[in-house]
Amino acid sequence: MLTVGRESKKNSGTAVAEPTKPVILGKTEIEGKEGAVGASQDPTLSKAEPDRLGFHLKEYDFLQKEHLALVEHTHKLEVYAVGGLAAFYAWFIEHSPPRSALWIPILLSSLGAFRSWAVLVRLHQIKAYLREIESLFAPGDHEPTGWERHRKNTRLSPFVWTSIVFWGVLVIVSVASALLPLR
Repeated sequence: MLTVGRESKKNSGTAVAEPTKPVILGKTEIEGKEGAVGASQDPTLSKAEPDRLGFHLKEYDFLQKEHLALVEHTHKLEVYAVGGLAAFYAWFIEHSPPRSALWIPILLSSLGAFRSWAVLVRLHQIKAYLREIESLFAPGDHEPTGWERHRKNTRLSPFVWTSIVFWGVLVIVSVASALLPLR
């Protein structure tokens, strides 16, 4: 819960903070008053509002962590794909297996590209939902709106472009190595 404390009072020479009330970004109390984000006219529903907002904060935190884990997963997938293909080509040169074995890198790079695409789709879903959660806490466009809402109107991120280029090049090199004649 986002909270802001009141000014502290002097109590026997020490500063003591009074209990805090929940607020949204320091603007409005959530206790069913008009103007509160998501406040309801029904007083029985307004008592559940802090719980709902707390739920969304936890959900936001969880999805941010999942987002970071998926980005890390994508980087690891790229590193493992390059390492695996390098190991395969080293083995292929050393052992001279049948030429049909050169279809293995095509399969591996295509599966890696497909998996990376699936991760990018999931990241897009997470980002869209995070924008919805951010709109609960920063409803206007004139104030800080949250990172996902800030980047909503931007084109594809460098992360997406580099992923597309990386997997495209890897698949093209794999196909070319299978189709080009050996020495």
